[in-house]
Amino acid sequence: MKKLFFTGFMILLAVVVMMAGCGGGDDDPPCAHSWRGWTIITPPTTNCTQNATGAVHGNDGTAKRTCVLCGESETSAVCAGTMGLMITDGVVTDIGAAYDFEHICIGDFTQGSGAAIVSIGERAFFEKNIKSERIGRSVVSIGKRAFDECDKLTTVTFAGGMNGEGSQLQEIGEGAFCFTALKSITIPASVKTIGIGAFFKCEALTTVNFAAGSKLETISGWAFEDCAALTAIAIPAGVTEIGDYAFFECSSLKTVSFAAGSKLASIGEAAFNGCEALTGIAIPAGVTSIGAYAFNDCRALATVSFAAGSKLTAIGLQAFMNCSVLTGIAIPAGVTVIEDKTFENCGSLATVSFAAGSKLTTIGVNAFHGPSQLTGIALPAGLTTIGASAFQVNRAIKSITIPAGVTSIGANAFFDCSGLETVTMLPIAPPPLGSDVFHGAHSSLKIKVPSGRAGAYQAAWADWEDKIE
Repeated sequence: MKKLFFTGFMILLAVVVMMAGCGGGDDDPPCAHSWRGWTIITPPTTNCTQNATGAVHGNDGTAKRTCVLCGESETSAVCAGTMGLMITDGVVTDIGAAYDFEHICIGDFTQGSGAAIVSIGERAFFEKNIKSERIGRSVVSIGKRAFDECDKLTTVTFAGGMNGEGSQLQEIGEGAFCFTALKSITIPASVKTIGIGAFFKCEALTTVNFAAGSKLETISGWAFEDCAALTAIAIPAGVTEIGDYAFFECSSLKTVSFAAGSKLASIGEAAFNGCEALTGIAIPAGVTSIGAYAFNDCRALATVSFAAGSKLTAIGLQAFMNCSVLTGIAIPAGVTVIEDKTFENCGSLATVSFAAGSKLTTIGVNAFHGPSQLTGIALPAGLTTIGASAFQVNRAIKSITIPAGVTSIGANAFFDCSGLETVTMLPIAPPPLGSDVFHGAHSSLKIKVPSGRAGAYQAAWADWEDKIE
């Protein structure tokens, strides 16, 4: 294993081409260059500086690369810092303690072996005072916490222009840019994975773009947690998973969109919890699960829709709790359980509907607890269980029909539903009833039961005997 210490470098934007054509004659087509990596020829001694337009000064070293097809070479000027980069087998592993670059470039240079830098290693630039970074086309991975706590780092760009068209980067590792001062970033199309906490607590990050043709598949847990200035995110079509807490408490996030043909299958636990500015979300058809707390405390969330043909089967507990301006929800047919507190304290909720052929069997504890605008709800025929306090304090509900298959109604299920005047029971046998189920209902409450079953219901529901007819 060879180790080489460069005294730091940065590529000059304009490359000096040393040989003109590479064809064998005037009629030969131009060579489709396949370059080897850069190799330092003359070690630089002068520190890099960079002006507001990106021009680099102080380049007194040179580097060279050669086309493996035709032998043509070209050179570039490079500059130095006080101590250099440690590069081991193509991986930047560390930099010297006295390192004082503000503007740096990583990638495309070699160790003299013809092998380009392919990775920025774990904690390679941890807590360094760099302000901008250009990552070369040869780099395929950025390691765990590579730029963690570089609190002056505002700009990261990738080889191939503003959108990084020439980049080969595939992975942005765990915590790679957490606690930096990044203001915006364009993720190259080649990136497949954004690791856990990759941009955690980048509080100045307002814009995240994905280059056209993005191959991104995974946005891992905590990836953008606490990016409080982030205002919008457009999720590429190839993303299949948004991890737990991925956008947790991105308090300025107003817009979340999904590219046409989205392959998204799951939205993780608390993925958008605390996104207080989010006004609406359209869930792609392929999503099968929405995790617990996924949209909890999204207090500006007024609309939630599911694409036609939705494959959703699970909505986690407290998933939409405290969505105080949500006005309606249409539950897809495949959902079997509405978990505990899923829609608790949704005070503006006026309509709840279930798709034809609904497979819903269970409404959990406190599922719709809290004052709302619901005047009624048509429960699916396959429902078997209504949990404790499921509709407690829904004072606008006037009537409810309990499906024939219901076998259990929990305590306080309709407690303090002061507008409830009519309960229509379809079960032939009276289901077990918890305590105080209809306590606080309208004084004129009537419980209508199947013909000829009044006696059975009065015997089973002695507390409500005078209301049964």
